[in-house]
Amino acid sequence: SAVKGTGAAISSACGKLGATFGSYYFTHLKNEGRISDIFWTVTFTSALAFILTIVLIPSYNGNTLFKAEELADAGKPREARRMLFSGPQKSAEGKESQEVNGSESDSGEDYSCTSSDEC
Repeated sequence: SAVKGTGAAISSACGKLGATFGSYYFTHLKNEGRISDIFWTVTFTSALAFILTIVLIPSYNGNTLFKAEELADAGKPREARRMLFSGPQKSAEGKESQEVNGSESDSGEDYSCTSSDEC
């Protein structure tokens, strides 16, 4: 969808900018013999990236992604973006989806084996 494509493009562009800047800056620092500054730069930028990720990336679940995708497919990208930043959404039954055996389930059913013969 357009929403996924835009997110992938922004991520790709940021990665390329970071690689270009890092190659130039680290080479400059290495040529000046400032190796410890390279490590401090990496530490600082990693910490900054972690903080920005925690602050800027929305919390969502499978229902949120499904609803955002529906809105984007309906030609409503602004509403889709709002949906992503509105937090985890509940299913039609009023429950948040939960992770079951690596896939999301809205039913809340227990899919664990009840006898060793069936497993």
